Amino acid sequence: MGSNHNQNSALDLLNAWLNLSRLQVQALTSGEFDKLEQLIATGAAIQARLQEQAFKPGAAEKETLLEIEKLQQQLIDELATGTAEINSQLSSLRRNINAIGGYRSQTAEPSFLNKHT
Repeated sequence: MGSNHNQNSALDLLNAWLNLSRLQVQALTSGEFDKLEQLIATGAAIQARLQEQAFKPGAAEKETLLEIEKLQQQLIDELATGTAEINSQLSSLRRNINAIGGYRSQTAEPSFLNKHT
């Protein structure tokens, strides 16, 4: 009965992790980064509990794990895209700041001696 209970517990944890992964994708797409951070921490805790149980997935669990993997990959892809966009905007801002700095030159003092006179 003990090993069956561990399997049920592990399956419950997997289902919770799957639901959590779906919520993570939703939080990212809606821009709720604080919520995403909390969900990621909760997901890490679930993973740790599964490792503590020395979980060995069966056929049904492997399907759930594959779905979790797809959601996690989608999350990683979205984060990579967002990071690339932010990097591009920062590069543009740096170029603009440098260009503005080039236009800010010290004005020359008026010359009282004219070479032509």
